[in-house]
Amino acid sequence: MITMTVSEHRPKRGSLADGQPYADQASCVWEGQVFTTRSGNGATMKLARALVTAGCPDQPWQACRNDKRQFYGNSIYQLAKLTINSGFRADRWQPRPDSLSRP
Repeated sequence: MITMTVSEHRPKRGSLADGQPYADQASCVWEGQVFTTRSGNGATMKLARALVTAGCPDQPWQACRNDKRQFYGNSIYQLAKLTINSGFRADRWQPRPDSLSRP
């Protein structure tokens, strides 16, 4: 089981004026490597995508905040397919066109 630790990431002083909003930070250790992501919408889902990209096998997962399990699931692959839309609902994740590698 993958255990993700979620915490609030507060930007450095003055960075809110620079366009850096508050965000959640999600992190975990898999095969001795630390993975950390930040996102205003779906940090755990972004972390799941990073783990899948790194070759993590499909397995159950849990997300904990302040040492308490907040939510969990049976498939990290399914979590990686989701994101949070502007209405704060889970939605299917699609890469932005500008993030796709070009030949």
